[in-house]
Amino acid sequence: MSKRLLVAFGLVGICAGILIGESLIGMISFRRVLGHLTRRGELAALVAGHGIYESDVNLAWRADLYDLGAVPDEVETATAARQKLEILDRLIKTEAIATNSKIENVAARRIDEEENILRAEFGDAKLFNKALEQAHTTSRALQHAVADNIGEREWIEGRISSQRRLAVDKLTERLGKSTKIARLR
Repeated sequence: MSKRLLVAFGLVGICAGILIGESLIGMISFRRVLGHLTRRGELAALVAGHGIYESDVNLAWRADLYDLGAVPDEVETATAARQKLEILDRLIKTEAIATNSKIENVAARRIDEEENILRAEFGDAKLFNKALEQAHTTSRALQHAVADNIGEREWIEGRISSQRRLAVDKLTERLGKSTKIARLR
């Protein structure tokens, strides 16, 4: 077999693997099996291709209990179930914000502005670099965190403003109807 044919078969195989992998990742039944194979438990929710599993909910629940100074064995079954549902809802919302707020092209100028504000709080480049070192992070990681933060803020602001517009439209519609009714009387 010639090298070109072998390379062509290799590329076709790679492309087929990617397509099959992408289609499997979105299938709930596959994600359930994957959750059991990786010992993460039952799939609790699938948010934009990101799975939230039973172990994620239990881990967050135990962390909340630890923060409160409670012991998991002392919590009643009904209370634990209610708390876990609340935590699942919180995890879904957190994942939705993280997924929906991804803005690939956050303007570099905005990132620089935010980073400059952070640098100005330290007043000295050496102090800023020392703070980065103590936080076990790098300037590049900080830029990514700033970009994520900007994306999340923009997504939340967009959601709030769109909901505000809907509320104003409904109010205007209701006031318009009541005004029409008042004119008829």
